Amino acid sequence: MIQVRPLLSPLLVGRDDLLALANRRLGEAAAGNGHLLLLSGEAGIGKTRMVYAVLRKAEAAGYRVAKGDLAPHDHLVPLASIQDLARTIRENPAFGTLGADLLAFQGGGGADSLGSRRMLVHEIADRVIEAVDRPTLLVFEDLQWADELSLEVIGELARLGRERPLLLLGAYRLDELPVGSVHREWRARL
Repeated sequence: MIQVRPLLSPLLVGRDDLLALANRRLGEAAAGNGHLLLLSGEAGIGKTRMVYAVLRKAEAAGYRVAKGDLAPHDHLVPLASIQDLARTIRENPAFGTLGADLLAFQGGGGADSLGSRRMLVHEIADRVIEAVDRPTLLVFEDLQWADELSLEVIGELARLGRERPLLLLGAYRLDELPVGSVHREWRARL
């Protein structure tokens, strides 16, 4: 039996301003001025298509790329976004041992006090930043389901990556962030 799959056009309609911004940020990051880009919007608005367009542009420009995905239940799992990213990094030899090193960090062990959490966040972010020796794109999709520890690591990466060839790209559904959620406070701190 022949299997029929949907075809997706590689063209993004009505997203020229976002693509231009992504191109600028890719160029700036390649020059050593790291950035964090956050895409937000309702489900089905085209965030994932935009993410893949940026991924293709980054790969064409010689970037190393890795992407972490989340599912609704992952907000209960410490470092779920970082762990998924680490699994994709592990599959790419250009990242060396970074994926295995990140998978060795455990979000649950000793992460119950504020001091332990901060140390863990710094250790993870420092290890990632240490590996950023060439243009690198790290993508975090569906951040509306991210746990607080993952968000802290992404925020620390954004802070530490400002003078590195690093572009962080995050996507989330704005309409799924309840008032008073940790996500809104995290975004405000960025």
